[in-house]
Amino acid sequence: MYLSAILTAIEFLTPLRLRRVERLEDHEFGAALGWFPLVGLLLGAILVGLDRVLAQVLPPMPAAALLVGALALLSGGLHLDGVADTADGLAVQGDRATRLGVMSAGNIGPAGVMSLALVLLVQWSALATLPEPVRTSGILLAPALSRWAATPVAVLFRPARPRGI
Repeated sequence: MYLSAILTAIEFLTPLRLRRVERLEDHEFGAALGWFPLVGLLLGAILVGLDRVLAQVLPPMPAAALLVGALALLSGGLHLDGVADTADGLAVQGDRATRLGVMSAGNIGPAGVMSLALVLLVQWSALATLPEPVRTSGILLAPALSRWAATPVAVLFRPARPRGI
């Protein structure tokens, strides 16, 4: 039971596919929610290791840019895709069905591009300016805390679509 939930959390929050699963049931996803912070902590630990390597060869600003890119790759761009879809859905005029259609279209509009640019710029600037005593802690804990934040949201709010998250 625990192993399946952990694997579901890893497979949902990263591009890793450790099993052949065609569709997750709601109860499987629900069981995985509690493991989201652990997956975030693992991602943070990988980023801390990468940060230590990059600090030996690069100044802080390019290193921060590579860390932001690494997080996007390690998470399969899941959070970035959600930001862009949400911005595009909020930018379009129309009813709920029109907004949901724009959000699930699979392409990105101007609002999505602008929101991605802003999010990545804020992440980069925050990371590049972290003083050393808190940098390692921030890099380690930010992915865990952000994945933990998804848990109450998933529990408290219903999905926009019947088979959505």
